[in-house]
Amino acid sequence: MVSTLENAPTNWDGRHPHTLVVAMAHSERVPKPMQERFESLCEATDAFCDLHLNGEYRQLIRELLAALCLKRPSPLARGKVTTWAAAAVHAIGTANFLFDKTQTPHCKSPQIFAFFGVSASNGQTRSKQLRDLMGVDCFSPEWTLPSRMDANPMVWMVEVDGFIRDARSLPLQVQEIAWAKGLIPYIPALKKSSSAAKHGPETRSQEPEATTPAPDHGQLGLF
Repeated sequence: MVSTLENAPTNWDGRHPHTLVVAMAHSERVPKPMQERFESLCEATDAFCDLHLNGEYRQLIRELLAALCLKRPSPLARGKVTTWAAAAVHAIGTANFLFDKTQTPHCKSPQIFAFFGVSASNGQTRSKQLRDLMGVDCFSPEWTLPSRMDANPMVWMVEVDGFIRDARSLPLQVQEIAWAKGLIPYIPALKKSSSAAKHGPETRSQEPEATTPAPDHGQLGLF
């Protein structure tokens, strides 16, 4: 059976699944023994982001560093702060096509490594280590910049009754179930409604359009 909204888990703050928020948020809380190390790393990555990137990158890199600090043992506990800082920036940049000149912002790998004063070989090796450890790649929703969420097709792939579907094309009820299960970051249909309201009313009935009801039987899962 597909989970119903009544039985589905609510958001972490208790809000109903109809509430439009972006899920998959990370915490910056770290173990006390790693706090000083974490702050030093963030100071280094924040400086690069403030100069070359933006607030989205700054925040996501901090969250990656916090998640790494929670590992036992944490790879960040040893080694140079500058090396790990460069690796974290490179890892998140790789997952979000930072090195593509058509993107804004964008920069090249040598620019990152030169800023932190680390060799390209060392920086790339540590970056791969972090990416492998945390599953950071271009298809990982949790390490995708919020502004790139719509452009990442793998964020929206779910399995319904054995078929892989794009959640954005599914009925609202199914989107709600997928969101409640944590399979998608937000409810696309509600975002579209919110965007339409923001740009002014349309000349049509105020009643919501009829949607196809969610299937009574089957499985809804992450692809």
